[in-house]
Formats: sequence, structure tokens, C-alpha cells
Amino acid sequence: MEATKGKRVGSIIMAVGFLWGSYVTVQHPHGVVWTTYGVAFAVTVIGAVMIRVAMSKSGAAEEKVASDMSTIQTSLDHLVERVRQMNEDKADADVFSFSKRIDDDCMDSINDFVEAREALIHRHGLARYAMVMDHFALGERALNRCWCASADGYVDEVARCLERAEMHLSAALGAVEEAVRAKGGT
Repeated sequence: MEATKGKRVGSIIMAVGFLWGSYVTVQHPHGVVWTTYGVAFAVTVIGAVMIRVAMSKSGAAEEKVASDMSTIQTSLDHLVERVRQMNEDKADADVFSFSKRIDDDCMDSINDFVEAREALIHRHGLARYAMVMDHFALGERALNRCWCASADGYVDEVARCLERAEMHLSAALGAVEEAVRAKGGT
């Protein structure tokens, strides 16, 4: 609650600084009054700093980050396990059953991962987050395509999508595990 309020106040202060700087620039088209413009710039910077501080308070509480990192690993483990099982069963199972299996076995883990994903930024940085999310998004998209192909009865498409989903979700899990090892097990 406090962090949201801080972000809101910081955004307002930053906007006021931008608008004030723009106004000063427009009022004096042939020469800027640098002292006034400098104050407007300082107000903008103060707003940006307030936003940054509020964001770090909202997302970087160590207990929440640790809990969310655990959720990320657990949900990816579960997804990879379930998709691997579906991939192994694809030759023997009814093609129309995969949409229900995806709904029943994967959706909770996907939602849990999505809710916790920002902990990756706080714990491992934006580059690692982007790597994990790239693989996760490709895996999730492949699962969604598998769901549609299953509902429509396209056996070959279900098989291809399950293979892609397993590959990308395994890569996402591997990227998370690598980040945890690099960070010393945290």
C-alpha cells in the first residue's frame, strides 16, 4: 500500500517536473532560463528517484522474493514433469484428451509462475529474467497451440507442440537453476 502511494506521488512529481521544464522551454524559445529549467529538471529527478525507491520496496522484500523464487522453481518443475509425461503418452493417448490434461495439470502452475515471476528481476537481474521469460513464453505458447490442436483433433500438431513446450519449459527451468547456482544456492 505504502509503495503504491510512493509510486503515485513520484509519478506526479516527475510529471510536474517534465511539464514545468516544457513550459519554461516554450516560454523562452530563443534562450532557456537555465536556473528555472534546472529546478524543473531537479524536480523530475526527485520524482524518478521516488518511483525507484517505491518499486524496490514493493518488490524486493527478501522474504517475498525468496518465497516467489521457490514458487518459480516448483511451478517450472511441475510444468516440465507434466509436459514430459504428456509427451511420453502422446502416441497412446486420445488426441482430444490433451486439452483437458493441459487445463487440469498445467494451468495452476502457469498462473503461479506468472504471479511470482518478478522475483527473478530482484534476485537475478533483468537479463536473466528476460532469458527465463523468453523460454517460458515460448513453452507456454506451444502448450496453448497444443490445447487448440487437441480440441481440433490434429494429432501431428499436438505432438510437435508438446515437444516444443517440453524443450522451452526445460530451458526455462535450466536457466533458473543456473541462476540459482551462480548466486550460490539462493
